[in-house]
Amino acid sequence: MQTDTAEKWFQDIIRIYGPVSKVNLFGTPTVFLHGLATNKLVYTCDGNTLANQQPPSIRRICGEKNVTELRGDEHKRVRDALVSFLKPEVLKQYVGKMDREIRKHLVMHWHGKQKVTVMPLMKTLTFDIMSSLIFGIEQGATGNALVELFEHMMDGLVSIPINLPFTIMFKYVTHLQDP
Repeated sequence: MQTDTAEKWFQDIIRIYGPVSKVNLFGTPTVFLHGLATNKLVYTCDGNTLANQQPPSIRRICGEKNVTELRGDEHKRVRDALVSFLKPEVLKQYVGKMDREIRKHLVMHWHGKQKVTVMPLMKTLTFDIMSSLIFGIEQGATGNALVELFEHMMDGLVSIPINLPFTIMFKYVTHLQDP
């Protein structure tokens, strides 16, 4: 997966072991599910049949009570709140604000440029829109500080969960404790 061939890796797992298999990722036993039927199982079953558990790096950084670790009634309550935020009639209220954010982003980062790197700019745009809509934080000193913290968090989330001084996990946990 180091050569950015994740899609090929997934297809090989499916071809060799089938749409449901057990793999070991970073020393963590993981159930690999693929296909429409498995998506339906994941999204409709109760917390007793199938439980989600994040890798140690995510639990360490986001905490034991983050949204992805909730189960049962607590999970249902939070999921319902998130779904209500994403209903079409609610999203319609955000179209104008999203349009303004996109236009501002295009003027700032795209117009007049001979060359643009799309992926980082799309991440920036998505982050700016979400922080503006959800938290009411506009671009500026606070927004920039939030972006920097978010980037550190993302590096920590995808790191190997070993907390030694030379690892990304160590750098993030240290930054988390003493920002």
